Amino acid sequence: RLAENMPAGNFSPSNVDECISELRKLMEYPESVREIPKILSQFGIRFVVVEQLSTSKIDGVCFWLDDCSPVIAISLRIGRVDNFWFTLMHEISHLKNGDGKMNPSIDVDLFGDTEQTESIETRANEEASENILAKSEVDNFIARISPLYSDQLIIGFAKRIDIWPGLVVG
Repeated sequence: RLAENMPAGNFSPSNVDECISELRKLMEYPESVREIPKILSQFGIRFVVVEQLSTSKIDGVCFWLDDCSPVIAISLRIGRVDNFWFTLMHEISHLKNGDGKMNPSIDVDLFGDTEQTESIETRANEEASENILAKSEVDNFIARISPLYSDQLIIGFAKRIDIWPGLVVG
């Protein structure tokens, strides 16, 4: 119901990568998350953040009001910046691939111990990770400094790739 009354621009699947690029620019500072609703709205995506539903483990959901009106909803079940960004990018992956059009794509316990075997969930996890921090960057960083992970090295790496250190650690 909240999403139905939200203004949003025109959604085009071809613009999702541009949207991700704009969001990626916000990952350097945690305070920048306040810009997310505006950016998503400009790309035709309605964005809702809700408190955790009692006893649920729902992290996020992607659904469509109609063929041109995608919605991403995220719970605040886990209050960490890395979880927030991962869940957002996971749901954007679902949106980009048209998941949730017939039935909502509800993501439960993204950071839990449950093994996710569905290919769309595996794909969404991989795309979310890559959109936050490229695997090649992580692999290079690990190859250069492993096992000496100091705060200073992590912060330096994070600054070099314009990302908040908490996202690197997460």
